[in-house]
Amino acid sequence: MRTGVSNRGRKKLVIVGGGTAGRLAAAALANQLTPDRYEITVIESAHVGSISVGESLVPHVVRFIRDLGVSEQDFVASTQANYKLGIQFDDWLEKGSSFFQPFGRLGKNYNGYGFFQCWLKARSEGDRSALTDYSPAAALARHQKFVHPDTITPGSPLDGTDYAFQLDAKNIQHYLREYAEQRNVRHIQAHVVSVNLGESGDIQSVELNNRQTVPGDLFIDCSGTRGMLIDEALHSPFTSWQELLPCDRAVAMQSENYGSTRLNSTFTAGKHGWVWGIPLKERTSNGLVFCSGQCSDNEAIEVLESVVDSGQTTDPLLIPLRQGARKYQWIKNCIAIGQSGGLLEPLESSSIYLITRGVQLMLELFPDLWAEELSWPSLATQFNTRMSIEYESIRDFIILHYVTSQRSDTDFWRSCGSLEIPESIASRLELFKERGELGVFEHGLFTDANWQVLLTGMKIIPRSYHPFLDLSDFRGIQRVMKRDRDQIEAAAEAL
Repeated sequence: MRTGVSNRGRKKLVIVGGGTAGRLAAAALANQLTPDRYEITVIESAHVGSISVGESLVPHVVRFIRDLGVSEQDFVASTQANYKLGIQFDDWLEKGSSFFQPFGRLGKNYNGYGFFQCWLKARSEGDRSALTDYSPAAALARHQKFVHPDTITPGSPLDGTDYAFQLDAKNIQHYLREYAEQRNVRHIQAHVVSVNLGESGDIQSVELNNRQTVPGDLFIDCSGTRGMLIDEALHSPFTSWQELLPCDRAVAMQSENYGSTRLNSTFTAGKHGWVWGIPLKERTSNGLVFCSGQCSDNEAIEVLESVVDSGQTTDPLLIPLRQGARKYQWIKNCIAIGQSGGLLEPLESSSIYLITRGVQLMLELFPDLWAEELSWPSLATQFNTRMSIEYESIRDFIILHYVTSQRSDTDFWRSCGSLEIPESIASRLELFKERGELGVFEHGLFTDANWQVLLTGMKIIPRSYHPFLDLSDFRGIQRVMKRDRDQIEAAAEAL
């Protein structure tokens, strides 16, 4: 039996760190657990501010928020969120190139044949329609129009679109704190100065700078890259991906927004990395992700200032990006959520997704705090394995943006051409080049459609298609494909 923890009374869940990770974790726990059996405490320091780099979300996060039981209308109004239909990638293949990564449906299966294979055969016969011509979200984004999927008639041309939000991180944090406090979550404004371990190595309590001792049965580390519990106290090894992902710094800057409600984020490749532009209702979030070995901080600031097209409203904020993940994100009675477990550059808006995925998995594998033995090794192993897959799949997808580029105009892009391609994607990439297949793999955040859009956007077109299509009535399939893309475009334009 673990010492120092009583089976009497309420079990204590202690979240170290506020920010987006801590508050999402608190909200989800408060939504699931009853206050008569569990006491939830969030410890957050007033000295730690929010770094606004995770303001562009993905549909998975929208569904996570919905599952909290909140009104989407209230959430949008309270957080001043803009809707988002996808991400525009400019200058990644070469200067002047562009492709759009939409949310939601991409085409349909025809006569039992997969859409992408049909598109490949149509292309071999001279059809030059873009892959995203078959995406309702892409059509809506082209016309900068939004229709909520809940209002779309099933089977209509726009059916299957999906969406996310673009919002200020501080607004979502404020909203989530109010949500949690309404559900009896206790907040302590202080910072942790030491961690007390028991004989078994479990965390028993944390000491705060206000001389308060906070005991707990389960500790959730949301302290960011510092990893105050998972690293400093429990020493989980960190695996760096610096050799795979060369960008290790970012500079962020806010600027005025003259009423833009653009329905997409824009990520533009530059000389030493890439620039993000995220339109919010109250401002625009701008940033440059770069390689410090080839670009100084001052140069990065100058580059970002030169591309900001409206009045700068904040001073530049420099952010270290130590890309990688911890080998163990659950050790004993401590679970790391968010950047305490790992960090990836925000190229595919994955930061808050990884938080919500960690929280969901924590809830799925939630330990029995009332049991006599509290080591839970099998639960921790499952959590660590599945979160490793999540981080590595996103890492691999980000790598593809760099290694498939044809740019060679700067030292940065020439070095990207020689980056190591992990075995986890090398064979998959070769399979795709051969026949447009991606094999069986753990998708995580990205579906086959995401891979197809990215790779074709980078002008990687498979050499062939499935031979069974040559046995089909392909002229009939082509007519249906043309009808579908025409109907999607007409429906979006008519809104």
